[in-house]
Formats: sequence, C-alpha cells, structure tokens
Amino acid sequence: MNGNLIESDEIVQMAISVLAISFAFTVVFAGIGGMFAYPKEFLVFMLLSLVTVGSGFILHEMSHKLVAVYYGAHAKFRMWTNGLLFMLFVSLFGVLFAAPGAVYIYSQKITRRENGIISAAGPSLNVILMFFFLLMQAVYPIDIYFSFMQG
Repeated sequence: MNGNLIESDEIVQMAISVLAISFAFTVVFAGIGGMFAYPKEFLVFMLLSLVTVGSGFILHEMSHKLVAVYYGAHAKFRMWTNGLLFMLFVSLFGVLFAAPGAVYIYSQKITRRENGIISAAGPSLNVILMFFFLLMQAVYPIDIYFSFMQG
C-alpha cells in the first residue's frame, strides 16, 4: 500500500467493475432489445443502475476494505476479469451472475471474530442501502421506466 487508503489501480478496477455490473443489470431487467428499441430509456435505466447498483457495489466492497484496514489488515479490491466477461455474456440471456471481483484481505493477525465482522460489513451496508432506496422509491417512483422498458 502506498499510504493511500485506495490505490489508483483499485479505482480503475472498481470503475470497470461498476460499469460492467450496471450494464449487466440493465440488460437483464430492461432487456437487450430495449437497448435498440428504446435507446434513450435504456440509457436512463443504465444511469439508474449506475446509481443504485454501482453505489451498492462500491459501498459493499469498501465496507469490507475499511473494516479490514481498521483491524490492521492490508485489503485490496481486485476485479475478476473472467467473472466480468461471464456476467456480461449470460446477461444477454436474461441471467444475472454478479461476480465482478472482491476485496482480498491479507493479515496473519485477524481473529475469527474480526474476520466475521469484516465479512458482515458489506452485506450489512447493503441492507441499509436497501431501506434508503425503498424510501427513495416511495418518494420518487421509477415505475414509469419499467413500464415501457418491459414492453
């Protein structure tokens, strides 16, 4: 680690992963046909995916990383290129396989309890985000985008 909490190669890999997972979600939920039939709406859905899925993914992975660093471990996000390619391929068939990468933790002094807390950090934050986005959906429904994206 170079003294920065997040290294530049992590930022690049995270950005690639976010774009790929957001595109896969958009293809699965809006349909690949929607990209050609309704390109503007597809783009709007992609932007919504970037905000919701992208933020959820980044915050999930960074939660693991920050908690690991808190416990004295070295932690680094690494995208999984084969997982990204497979995810994009199967999304064309309406299947979502989201495995864009993970935070790898390096430490010999992490206890089982600390490892459990590190592991729970990401999913716990996703639950919090779920409630936030449910509230946002109640305040500003996005059903209109779903209605014409699904045909």
